Amino acid sequence: MYARNDTFARETISPLGLSIEAAAEVSGFGRSKVFELIRTGALPARKVGRRTIILRCDLVGFMENLPRAGTAA
Repeated sequence: MYARNDTFARETISPLGLSIEAAAEVSGFGRSKVFELIRTGALPARKVGRRTIILRCDLVGFMENLPRAGTAA
């Protein structure tokens, strides 16, 4: 019974922190662009040991603040 509930929980809970690869995949950017955005400070990132983590809310906030296509920047 526990295994069934654990499987359900894993399928319905989104991770709060994303790896560079996961952030690139869900955003539609390439890895190099994600690294560039972090380097310039446009996209906040956290370090946990050697790993770089991007909070899901930071990625969503960054993308929501991008200018709309067809508008002057």
